[in-house]
Amino acid sequence: MNRSLLLAAVSLLLPIASGAVPRVASYQLDVTLDPAESSLSGSAIVVFEEGNTPSPRTFFLHGELTTRSITLGGNTLEFDQEPVLFRSDYSLVAQRVVFEPPPDSTGPVEIRWHGYFHPSRARSPSDYMRIEPRAVLLRSFGYSLWFPVFVDSEDDIPDPADFRATIRAPSDLIPIFVGTRLSSSIEGDVRISRWEARELPVFAAQLTARPYEVRRRDSVFAYSLPDEASLTAADRVLELATRLKERFRERYDAASAIAQLHVMEMPRYGDIASGNVIGISESTWLDIADEIRAQRVIAHELVHAYVAPRIAANDPLWGLVVEGFPSYFHLPVLEELGWGEDYDAYLDQIEASYLEKRRTGKSRRGWNLPPEIPISSIGPEELGEYKDLFVVADRALLFLDALRRQAGVERFDRTVKEIVSRESLDDAALRRLFRQWAPEIGSDLDLWLDSIEFPERFRRTSTPAGKSTEDFDRPPPRR
Repeated sequence: MNRSLLLAAVSLLLPIASGAVPRVASYQLDVTLDPAESSLSGSAIVVFEEGNTPSPRTFFLHGELTTRSITLGGNTLEFDQEPVLFRSDYSLVAQRVVFEPPPDSTGPVEIRWHGYFHPSRARSPSDYMRIEPRAVLLRSFGYSLWFPVFVDSEDDIPDPADFRATIRAPSDLIPIFVGTRLSSSIEGDVRISRWEARELPVFAAQLTARPYEVRRRDSVFAYSLPDEASLTAADRVLELATRLKERFRERYDAASAIAQLHVMEMPRYGDIASGNVIGISESTWLDIADEIRAQRVIAHELVHAYVAPRIAANDPLWGLVVEGFPSYFHLPVLEELGWGEDYDAYLDQIEASYLEKRRTGKSRRGWNLPPEIPISSIGPEELGEYKDLFVVADRALLFLDALRRQAGVERFDRTVKEIVSRESLDDAALRRLFRQWAPEIGSDLDLWLDSIEFPERFRRTSTPAGKSTEDFDRPPPRR
């Protein structure tokens, strides 16, 4: 039996200590990577918001990690840790750690831990997380818990926090965190990389280290493997990312302007967007010069940062905002820039593929699809099942396209900038803005969002008889 699954099964029999979740104001991380041993050691100085210090306190770490000590004000605290079933880690197992500070104690808590990250097949192949001799491939909450994350359960979403991170790695590897790279230096055979990120969503705190060559254009960094083909592609990546960065800033949310952008070549399944860090899988990276699909992936991952107003996880339109927006809003820009994207042809393909999925219940590869549900029913629990295949990969795009066609391009551009530049959104505000955006939509707005109906008037075009969706590009991988 898989060791992770065994631990998970055992954990269900263990008593779960009760804890409480304080709001974290900041993390100061110091992590040493040991790829040869597939391990890391870390310390975190955690500062909590004043007036929000419940006791006891609970955090989670990846299941192969062990908490070594917790201290506060020079005093060592006792703690309990146990493996529990945890869907928000790629192994399905996490260490649940509970500790109780002395009454009326204040100040930061320092946590030290050590352990391993081995590959796991517990969830899906796209959970590529691991540490191996020439690569560190980690994400954060929802994927691989490489530092302490304070939540009460996997259903919680941690509040954003400020981060300062010092990453120590073998000198032949280049570590990448997220935010602003402050410095990089070598001491002996250790490379020390320092980073800072303000108000970073905890799930965006990825950590990667590989034997990269670094190329830079202004504030855009490209991290390429050292072979000739990868380095050649890096120049094209820099050109594409630089132009997209500027155009997204102009067209969408200028307040989200990224000081630095870091784009890195990743292994298979490595297409990710984590704050201002974009991972591009190797095959896509190498195809960047010739393939519109490869360019679409980079544009999709980059646009996340510009169309990401805050929305509560329990809001009915959470899935539309978190995944539907960045799955769509790069498409008009790609066509504007003249890189071969044909907006109308691509949306026609999306529609034909969507209709075929509705008819057969299967993906173009013959996989059984989950049952179709309304856009407004897709929350954090459902997103993983739907985001690459159905509803947010097609119906959500067709809905936004319908708004654009009804509003006209000029009104569309003006209203979408207002939507995505808001600090926060909710269902009522979004629906009001959609109706202002395209008053002609009328009662169809509820049909689009709250039902699975797709009447003839929703259609962009009639699918040519005999046209196979096997001929269509698959929509780009999602975050």
